[in-house]
Amino acid sequence: MQSKESKAKYSKDWQKLSLRLRESAGHRCQQCGAKRGEFRNRDTNELMSEEEYIKQRENALHDYLNAKRKHTYINEAYKKIYETTGRLVSLNSGCSGKNLYEAVLAGKDYSHMVSSFRITIRTIKVVIQVHHKDEDTSNNDGSNLICLCGRCHLLNHDRQL
Repeated sequence: MQSKESKAKYSKDWQKLSLRLRESAGHRCQQCGAKRGEFRNRDTNELMSEEEYIKQRENALHDYLNAKRKHTYINEAYKKIYETTGRLVSLNSGCSGKNLYEAVLAGKDYSHMVSSFRITIRTIKVVIQVHHKDEDTSNNDGSNLICLCGRCHLLNHDRQL
């Protein structure tokens, strides 16, 4: 989100102009070709569709629920918790996996034994922005404007520092 100070530097019609430029570029980065709504892996910079992203998340969930852990009853407890609550958890240090398993099966409170766990796939969703090549936000000449994804936009600003 832009601050009030930075918004004041843009022309009154900037929102419309920016949208028109992004539409004419097909909502694609004119530097790397990334399309709005795609996902970019933060580690590899690889682009992926939403379907590929969802598949990676599903594979990571499968791996989490089927991991080879020291004691199989921990796996069974994790699976039961996920099936009944939709939560992913990890065992708190100092807590017994066997006690967790028994509490889950008996329907007892186990919340003090676990912490929430999130599967994180290091991605960002591609957003297309309009960049002023000369850094002068009042210069809206077509030759001065280019549509870039957030990554390329940051790289362009870094080059100018």
